[in-house]
Amino acid sequence: MENNLDHFFRDKLHHREFELNEAHWAAAEQLLRAEEERQRRRFFWWFGAAGVLLVLAVVAGFLYFSGPKPQKVVAAVKAQSEITVPAGEAAESYEAVQPAAIANKAGRKSASPPTESRAADAGRNAASAASAGNVAKASSKAPPIAKNVKSPNDIEPAPNSALLQSTAVADSQSSIAPEGAISPAMSEQEKLRQPAGPLALLIGPAIYPEKQKAPRLHLPGSGKPEQPAGISIGLIASQLMLAGTSAGGKSIIGFQTGAVVEGRLNNGWFVASGLQYQRRTGTFEASKMAETRSYRFGLELAQQQLRPSSLHYLQLPMKLGWQRRHHLLEGGLSLNFLAGVRGVKGSLERTGDVPPRKQFVAAQQGWIAEDGYKKMHVTATAGYRYRLSRQLSFGLSANYAFGGILEKNYLPPAGDYLLKEDDRFYFSTGAVYFLK
Repeated sequence: MENNLDHFFRDKLHHREFELNEAHWAAAEQLLRAEEERQRRRFFWWFGAAGVLLVLAVVAGFLYFSGPKPQKVVAAVKAQSEITVPAGEAAESYEAVQPAAIANKAGRKSASPPTESRAADAGRNAASAASAGNVAKASSKAPPIAKNVKSPNDIEPAPNSALLQSTAVADSQSSIAPEGAISPAMSEQEKLRQPAGPLALLIGPAIYPEKQKAPRLHLPGSGKPEQPAGISIGLIASQLMLAGTSAGGKSIIGFQTGAVVEGRLNNGWFVASGLQYQRRTGTFEASKMAETRSYRFGLELAQQQLRPSSLHYLQLPMKLGWQRRHHLLEGGLSLNFLAGVRGVKGSLERTGDVPPRKQFVAAQQGWIAEDGYKKMHVTATAGYRYRLSRQLSFGLSANYAFGGILEKNYLPPAGDYLLKEDDRFYFSTGAVYFLK
């Protein structure tokens, strides 16, 4: 049941009039426009990210289906490795061609040169001795017998030692060599004196096979991990840090992750790009003071603060690099677009303590206004990576943000700042893993 006091307040509220403040309406319209612009920008960047991922998926599918099939590659390699020689032709050639000059047994230690070469050598030695005045004279004295002085380091092997057994096995193998084969103990000059013909062509590769290098497996720390020209798609994850921090500041200020596409050129050069997400943190304070209007018996204004906690960026890097064995050098530019700011919206409220004091109480948490931060900034980067394998590499990069990430014309409230770690120069360390 209403009384006269209720009627009085109802009448006052119904006929209340307040002075119109144009500044309040302008501020409200500005906030609405900023909110609509943020929603459009967020939709645009998420749509762009989906488009880039779709393009990457199409490129990956094209490379996968356009390349040679694994079964065909294996069959081609197997066909190349198989060398078939007709057994009939080899046997006929072996039986038909048997030069009479190959009559020495396998295992002989020396071969006598032809008579013509001996006579030529004797005449040449006699002519040289006569010209020098040194004529050989006959002598009846027998040459002295040389003494076989054993070295103190010489050790007679034991009767049943492994050395004697290995020597016996080697002698037995050399004694059963096939007739007409060239002994490995022959000197290079004696091997050249053997007659060349179809028989030597047949038995030569079997007795003296060419040294073939075994396939070198790529292990960490060995081999050359350079990749052939082509396109590789991979993932990147790195951490952001500062070289030095001020009092109360943080050294680790965020991380970044995303996809990277690398196109390999000739002579070790490559270009890289991709789409990455960066989360920037730090020591934030109240970055904006907002007035909240409430109507009771009159107009009441309450101060509210927007305290950001993290900045979220979409990055589009463009790099050029050079690789030499395991070492990679790269540098370029990166376009960073502000996707949003997360934080807390609240106000300072009086507590019931004695003496009374004010405490910040959060009223809303999530995406807040982006005032004071640049919507886009450019970062220059230069780094070094060490490639452990063709897929995995670790590295360190130095980054410099041109102009910083804060707006120059924005003035925060007195005594407050947007971001304490507003350093333009920072480092990033991380890993890159290529899927193919």
